Amino acid sequence: MNNPKGLSAEKLNQVHSITNNFTSLFGEEVKYRRLSLQLTQADLTHLLCECGIEITQSYISRLEAGSRKDPSIKLVLALATILSISLDKIVASSEHDENSH
Repeated sequence: MNNPKGLSAEKLNQVHSITNNFTSLFGEEVKYRRLSLQLTQADLTHLLCECGIEITQSYISRLEAGSRKDPSIKLVLALATILSISLDKIVASSEHDENSH
């Protein structure tokens, strides 16, 4: 029986799975778009700094590798804007990956 004050274990697992799928796919897309624009991780770090987001080159590396699972919404939106990434496609892919399991 579902707890009206909390998520069921199944729903909680679904949220974690979709979130992990999203950040993994997003990291892959960041790397793909960055390389296609011939930007280094240092270049991208500098561009983010101009937007008021101070992160390290190491953070970008971990995000691209999928080992950084908690990027802020501000960072996601800034990267999506700078690199022209379609977030709706990544969200749809994340949900599709979850539904195919």
